[in-house]
Formats: sequence, structure tokens, C-alpha cells
Amino acid sequence: MDLPRLLTPEYDATLPSGKNVKFRPFLVKEEKILMMLKETDDFTKVLTTMKKVVKSCLVDDVNFKELSYSDLEFLFIMMRAKSMGEKITVTAKCDECGKSYPCEVDVTLIGTNKEFPKDTSIILNDGIGVVVRPVSVDAMPVVAEYSEKNPVSILYFIIEAVVTPDQMYRFDEMTQDDQTKFIDSLTLPQLQKIMAKVEEFPKCSLKVKNTCPHCGAENEIVIEGLENFFT
Repeated sequence: MDLPRLLTPEYDATLPSGKNVKFRPFLVKEEKILMMLKETDDFTKVLTTMKKVVKSCLVDDVNFKELSYSDLEFLFIMMRAKSMGEKITVTAKCDECGKSYPCEVDVTLIGTNKEFPKDTSIILNDGIGVVVRPVSVDAMPVVAEYSEKNPVSILYFIIEAVVTPDQMYRFDEMTQDDQTKFIDSLTLPQLQKIMAKVEEFPKCSLKVKNTCPHCGAENEIVIEGLENFFT
């Protein structure tokens, strides 16, 4: 028997990286997958599941290797808003009296805390530098697993190229041995310059002005990061 096909709404979104995509809300099949996440605190498993769910809800054919983790966060938050409701309740703490209280926010007003940098290159010395990029969706599970044990390991995923005055060497085309030699040759100030540039990449952010119900003081809360939107 041919059952009638339900029409699913589609929405447009501009990602933190500037890419424009079209998506649909979660369906029951995605909700079943997401419900299983409540039973795990394995960050790698959560990321893998998020990627699977977001990928299935994208109407456009999107190359996940070109998406940053902030893009994934943004898409997941918008998909959840269009699927389960645009308002969530978070806990705010008053700057004046120090008391906590519930605060309702509209997650569709989410934006980014800064613009994507126009220049992602850094000169290290003698005309030699690097071009950096945000951590990609594909790389994030590996970064999450190893960066806590070895924070420098994130450099393997954020360096896009090594540049000289007359040539550019793509980092992912180098052997792992050459990559390691380059990273090991960095001085601590050079490492700090690279990490400072990475901090310039935008993150999902939402600022909400509200009034404390206890003392009447005006407050502003800033929500950043996926875990702070739904915990």
C-alpha cells in the first residue's frame, strides 16, 4: 500500500564559517538516535552521533571535511530549535545579589562571538609562517581523544600549510614525520602565536539580557558552546 508522504519543512542557515546551507528538522528516526546519547558520557561517541544526525538532516550535499566544529554546533542547535522548540531555560546567576534563577532564551537568536578572521596566516620568523584553520568536524573526535593527554597534538589538525616567501607546503600532504619535525621545531612563543590565532575563530554565542527576580538587577548572560545550551 502506498502511504501518503508527509512534507518536511526546510530552513536556510548561514554557518559561522560563512557557508550557506539548507536543513530540515529532526525526525523520529533521528530522535531515537539522540535519546541513546543520554546514556553515555563518551565525548567521542557524542560527536560521532551528532555528525551522523546533522548529516542526515542536511538537504544540501555538504563536504564535512570543510565544516568546522563551530559549524556543527551551530547546525545542531538550529536543528534542535526547529525540531523541539525555539525556547530553552538556562540557569542564570545575578551579578548583584549572587542568587541563581531560571532564564528563558530563544536559541534561534544564536550568532557568533566574532567575525571569521580575514587573514589566517601567521609569520613565525625569516618569512616562514603557517596558515591555520578551525578544527574540522572530521578531526574533532581525534582531537577530543588526544588533546587532553597531549595539547600540542591539536597542531596536526589546525595547521593548513607552511609558507615561505616563494612557496606553500600543504600540511596534509607532508609525511607525519615531516609534520612532527616542524611542530617540534617551534619555540614556545611561536606556539603561543599559533594558538592565539586559533582563538580568533568564531564560536557559537548567545547574549541574553534579563532581570533578576530576587533583587531586580539587570544582568547579561553569555552562552557559548553546545554543552552550555542544553545543560
